[in-house]
Amino acid sequence: MENVFNLDKRRFKALANASGLSNSETIFSYRQNGNLITGEYQGGEIEFGNIIGKYIPPQTIELCFQCKTKDHEILSGKSKGTIQKNSSGKLNISFNWQWLSGAEGSGESYYEEI
Repeated sequence: MENVFNLDKRRFKALANASGLSNSETIFSYRQNGNLITGEYQGGEIEFGNIIGKYIPPQTIELCFQCKTKDHEILSGKSKGTIQKNSSGKLNISFNWQWLSGAEGSGESYYEEI
């Protein structure tokens, strides 16, 4: 199946993430080559983080992420997201995520392309 959405060179920020660390100050920068997704993020409580994952057409992504917080914690987790295009033509991603190391819990978050 053809890639409907491509995250290459797109940047996002969190609009909603009630139980997570990222917020509107955290910027996520993605790269995509075929179904391979990589990226970096920082800002807010996150000093630096990186992402690796895969695109599953037509609108799903699965990611593993890890970061170092400004409080010197090392955290890692996984997420599954659904990509949609909003009325202004920008991409939105709705995630369900879970901590795997360094913290406990899970949540939902919503990101918009900037």
